Amino acid sequence: MRRTFQIMLTAFIMLAVQMYPAAAQSGTLGLADGFSTFNTSKFNVQLVKDSQTLYSLTPAGSSFNFIPTDMMTSRQANGNYHLGESRSRKVGSTAWVSGDSSTSRKKLTPATVSGSTLAAANLAPTLPTTSLLNITRRWVSVSSGVQLLFDVTNSQTTAVEIGSLGAPLEFNNIFTGRSAAQTNTLCSLFDPYIGQDAGFVQVTPLLGTLPPLVVTPVGKSPLEGWRFLPESTAATPFYQSQTFEGIY
Repeated sequence: MRRTFQIMLTAFIMLAVQMYPAAAQSGTLGLADGFSTFNTSKFNVQLVKDSQTLYSLTPAGSSFNFIPTDMMTSRQANGNYHLGESRSRKVGSTAWVSGDSSTSRKKLTPATVSGSTLAAANLAPTLPTTSLLNITRRWVSVSSGVQLLFDVTNSQTTAVEIGSLGAPLEFNNIFTGRSAAQTNTLCSLFDPYIGQDAGFVQVTPLLGTLPPLVVTPVGKSPLEGWRFLPESTAATPFYQSQTFEGIY
């Protein structure tokens, strides 16, 4: 049986900003192999080609970027969250089997797409070999925004219970290395309403005069939880600090 986990992104924002470079590091995200760019009616979207993770998200007609693109070279290693994690177990067992796409990231093979689908790929190469689920991720353009869809199927011969299934939400709440003026112009803060099918995440630019980005479930994809995702705190941009709250 296939289940689809869905997220909707919608926003209407106009602002011109300048992005600031970060110190580079070697990584597994695939930044060196370039990006795929899509211009939809609501958003300009850039995905990293190798990982199909979100690299840039700007409203159509604007250069305000909700994603910390300028910090991406400092956040391209395994264990840096950008997209997709799941946790599952076989029915009747006591041990959970985790599947996290950021733990040992591998290059994905793009699937053939058509119509409103911008990009798609099966996540098997970047999930652990012990993963119990077959997951295909799709980015889809719709009239009201962009949908992030996960098609999930049971790859086992026995029933599987999904304990949790989620997608890290990475927005530019990184203040590290920025002046007060740069932080005010470039960054956002985000807050969830954990309200099942009525749940949403609001991403509000710090400038205070711009409409927020709203992330909502699509169809029957209830927002049931909000969990901090641990990363290394040893190096810039100083994850889980006063200048970088973290990813959830």
